[in-house]
Parts: sequence; structure tokens; C-alpha cells
Amino acid sequence: MGVNHARLYRRIKTAKLVAICDSDPTRARDVSRTLHVPAYIDVSSMLEKERLDAVSVAVPTKDHYEAASAAIKSGISVLVEKPLADNVRSGRLLIDLAKKSKVILMVGHLLRFNPAVNLLKRTLKEHRIGRVIAGNFSRIGPRPSRMQAVGAVEDLAVHDFDLARYLFESEVDNLKVHLSFSENRRFESYSLITMRLKNRIIVTSENVWLRSHSFSQRGARVIGTDGVVVADFAPPRIALYNDKGISRPRVTGNTLKLELEHFLDCVKNHRKPRATGEDGLAAVQLVKRALELGQN
Repeated sequence: MGVNHARLYRRIKTAKLVAICDSDPTRARDVSRTLHVPAYIDVSSMLEKERLDAVSVAVPTKDHYEAASAAIKSGISVLVEKPLADNVRSGRLLIDLAKKSKVILMVGHLLRFNPAVNLLKRTLKEHRIGRVIAGNFSRIGPRPSRMQAVGAVEDLAVHDFDLARYLFESEVDNLKVHLSFSENRRFESYSLITMRLKNRIIVTSENVWLRSHSFSQRGARVIGTDGVVVADFAPPRIALYNDKGISRPRVTGNTLKLELEHFLDCVKNHRKPRATGEDGLAAVQLVKRALELGQN
């Protein structure tokens, strides 16, 4: 993911990619040669030698706090990939540090910038399916080779916790969790989570890691009193079903590029980001709560 950030920063006119940092010397050298920028293998050296306004932190979750806090303490605004941190305490500390240092802390909850998700959100705001009753989120696909230290809840369902809060503008009031451990007892490969929001909308989240690479699906379905909206996240597209028939509005835009442009705009104009540190912390809290419930 970090390489994708760096490549897109090179394409954004309002940004200048100054340096990259990767603990793997070979990878750091290769990216440096490709993007023609200096490479570092430790964060402290980069922060000491480069003049930076903003940093993307796209490292393993366990290292989020160390990398992000170092940048924040140096007065640099930070975009941290989701989840914000690997525990609630570290997430709170990052929020407090950012406030104290008066810098932007944004969390990379990418779906908040997905064009299909935002068109879906606008459709709901316009009451084109009446009053929302329920939502269903599903994410099914092969387990990434890099994702061996966490399960489906922390890597996948975290998206749905944030998406439920973002789409339906309400906090989660109640959770029911079912987990399946098809490969080992440490990390779940299947999660089925039911959320009841404070505004009484019911949301189900199903996330599956498959051994097979032959099937993949990521999307949402929202049911209202007067219709249904179905959204696919990749590629982004939506279909609206109501009493006027079926419509499929055109959806365009690079989700990650939109996210990075928003982050840079927030840094430049010191605006509140669409995905705040508090949003990221709420998702981490729900992940921990879900894992506790699922183990019982």
C-alpha cells in the first residue's frame, strides 16, 4: 500500500514527493530508483534530514503508533492506514498527540472516498429508497499472503464498522458476532457480525477469506421502505431499484487518489478530515469488542 501512496503523490499536482521510508533495504532501494526520490530505512533519519509537511504511514498495524507518533511529534501531519492502531490506548495517544501538536491526523478508511459509497450515501440522503431499514456489507476473497498476523475482523470487518457509522450517521448500539476458524484457532477466516445502530438500522457484515483465488466480491446492499441500492466497491458502481424502475448511475474516480487529495487539502487548509482520529478509534474499539464477543 505504501508504494501505491508514493506513486499517486507523484501524480497529484498539489503535492511533491520528497522521500520514502521502508525497513526493507532492497525494497527501499527499488522504490527510490523507480520514483527518483531519496530512500530511508528508518523513520527517525527521514524526519531529521527531510523537510516534510505530511506523511503517509502504511506500515504493519503493530508499527502504526511508533511511526505516526514520531511524525506528529515533529510537527508533521499524518495519514495513517486503517486501523488507526493495534490497541485502543495507542489510538487515544495518537489523537492527543495530534491535538497537542496542532497537526492533522487522518485515518485511511478508504471506503469513505470510494465513489460508489459516496453516491450511495447521497442516494440515501435524498430518500430515494425511503426510510432505511437495513444494510448488508460483504467482503469475500482470498487471504492476502501479507496478512498472516490478524484475522478477518481486524483486516476486513473494520471497514464495515466504519462504513456503518459513515453511511448511516449513527453509532453502533449492539453487536452479535459469529467467527469461524477454518485454518487455526489464532485468526478467524470468517466473521458474521450483526450491528444494531442507535437509529435502529440493522447492519450485517460478512467477511470471508477463501483458500481459492477463483472468487472475489466486495459490496453493500441497503434496504429501504421504498427500494434497494446495491453497490460494488471494486470496480465502483451502484444500482438503484425503486418504484421508478432500475437505474445505474455512472460512477468514476480513483478511490485512493481521492483520499490522498483530500488529506493534502486538509493539511494545506487545516480542515477537519473526512476520517478523523476519533473515527479511527471508534473502529478499533468495535474490532476489539467484536473479537471479545466472538471468542466467548
